[in-house]
Amino acid sequence: MIHAFDSASWARALSMPLDPELTALLTARRRLLEADGLLDMTDVVVVTAVTTEADLVEAIGWAPLTDPDGRRHDEPAFVQPFDYIYRASRNYHIAVQIVGNAGHAFELIVADTANPALVALCREQAA
Repeated sequence: MIHAFDSASWARALSMPLDPELTALLTARRRLLEADGLLDMTDVVVVTAVTTEADLVEAIGWAPLTDPDGRRHDEPAFVQPFDYIYRASRNYHIAVQIVGNAGHAFELIVADTANPALVALCREQAA
């Protein structure tokens, strides 16, 4: 799992052998976050087929498929946690949760091959 949250972790992420689409997406996100002064205030996590919910909890501290009341994505009245979700490229969505007023955010770059429930959530909510 790729988790970029500061200059050093971004450098590691962008030096990895990744598919060209993901490399282009990460490069664009890094440039935008840096230009906006948000590079060190945004946790970007690439979610792939091998990423588990436990991996996400360890990286960002919460499970995107469980709402604050403990309801799962497939349960009635589930409240999805993201401020916005959009299709970022052919094979990836970006799901963003802004935390507080200071500018910190979590961005999940979700591959279409990731957990089917998370991909379904992205497809349902994408603007």
